[in-house]
Amino acid sequence: MCWELTLIVCFSSTIIVFSVTGQFGGARSAVQLRVYVGCLGMLAVPKQVAVPLAHQAITPEGVTTDQKLSGELDALLQHVYWAARAVKAYSNREAPPPWSPS
Repeated sequence: MCWELTLIVCFSSTIIVFSVTGQFGGARSAVQLRVYVGCLGMLAVPKQVAVPLAHQAITPEGVTTDQKLSGELDALLQHVYWAARAVKAYSNREAPPPWSPS
């Protein structure tokens, strides 16, 4: 099985993308990685999309072959953009707390 991991970070919002040829679309690995990026101080949006058989669902040009998948990916990006704007707006008003008391 061949897979590739991509993390896209925008204003501390994170998209976790697994490109997997298997039938589960990297869903189990993505759950574990969400915990890890949270420990790094990044925001993992609650929306997630598993793409089973990614090599068939997405063309080499990056076009989805399924309208439902396209809608799910659009919804995921809307969640990420919303979270990024919310974090940026809040961080402009108030600085984050220190990581340590010293």
